[in-house]
Amino acid sequence: IFEEYDPAKEATAEIEKEILNSDAVIDSAVIAKKWPDGLEIKIKEREQIAIFCQQNHCFEIDANGVIFDQTANSLPADIIVRQNQLIENLAVGEPVVHKNIMAAIYEIEKNLKENFKIDIAQALISTPIRLNITTSEGWDIYFDTGEDSNLSSQITKLNLLLKQEMSSEARKNLEYIDLRFKDRAYYK
Repeated sequence: IFEEYDPAKEATAEIEKEILNSDAVIDSAVIAKKWPDGLEIKIKEREQIAIFCQQNHCFEIDANGVIFDQTANSLPADIIVRQNQLIENLAVGEPVVHKNIMAAIYEIEKNLKENFKIDIAQALISTPIRLNITTSEGWDIYFDTGEDSNLSSQITKLNLLLKQEMSSEARKNLEYIDLRFKDRAYYK
């Protein structure tokens, strides 16, 4: 089966590519012909879900881990995402955090906020298989993000621990909860 060459389709794809390359804030662009002589252009901007910081540079970051706009400051409600591994050439429009890690951060944040009214202050990607979450209460949670890990079971362990063994008063003295081990959770 042969596909007929359509110069208009090729031109439309080229315009979409130009729009995407023009500004890192643009997540997607779709162009459609409107007969007889019009075009409809739909642009979707990236949605900030956190702030990614490295050394003295901070950027808005989306759910796919793409940094897209440099920012000088953050709001108290913003999650700060950092990595121990330094990225040599940060470039807006490029992914700096794997989207699975961003999804894990979002899932953890949603769980803590809905179930315990606890916010995330910072997410540190300590190693490729370790995620450290610092809560707004000042204590940390260590997650295993390796290929064999199960984030759902780690969140379940966290929920059981916080509901059954730790009141909000007891959390004031908490330093960390370590969920990286399959058989149990550790805390201090």
